[in-house]
Amino acid sequence: MRDQAIFNTHPTAVRIVASKDAYDKDKNPITLNESAIATELARMESVEQDKQNAKDAVISSIVGKLRALGLTTGEMQVIGVPVEDCH
Repeated sequence: MRDQAIFNTHPTAVRIVASKDAYDKDKNPITLNESAIATELARMESVEQDKQNAKDAVISSIVGKLRALGLTTGEMQVIGVPVEDCH
């Protein structure tokens, strides 16, 4: 994820080595702005967490609806519903 944060914050970067060194198209080193990278990483992690939370909410809704129909946990697991992910 750090590499993507570097690309997002340093638009001239075309190559990253070991997630710490970046180079432009002419193979010149780019000075990395660590503060900008940290901010972008936090933003990216927040977006990923929001996506996971939305997915968890959908799964929880599905499980609730299936339980209302009378399905057991075992039956839901047989059809691939990740019941163990619901709280």
